[in-house]
Amino acid sequence: MRKKIINTIWLTTIAITLSLGYAMLFFSESKLLTFINIYFIIGLFSLSLGLVIYVVEGGFFTFFSSSYKKFLKSIGISMFNRQHQIEEDIVTEHSNFSLKMPLILVGATSILLTFTISVLIY
Repeated sequence: MRKKIINTIWLTTIAITLSLGYAMLFFSESKLLTFINIYFIIGLFSLSLGLVIYVVEGGFFTFFSSSYKKFLKSIGISMFNRQHQIEEDIVTEHSNFSLKMPLILVGATSILLTFTISVLIY
């Protein structure tokens, strides 16, 4: 749990630093609006990446492919050899990617924060 909190803090710090650096270096007018926009984009990318990792690790695609194989087998289409059937029977463990939840948390908080700031200021 502590590692997830530390990873979340680091990702948040990196996202804010990148947003501030981009806003200060490349745009001269309305730096706050540029910061909000860049921070929102970084948060959206982070949230999307975290959710994709969550879906892939959840086994959705493994379940989908095994269901498709069973369906093809039930209608009589045999496209898979014995090796594929052996691999299908073996249950694989999914690795626990340590940045999954921090990416989701950073993305969600940055999107909510930028939305709140933009509504309050503009």
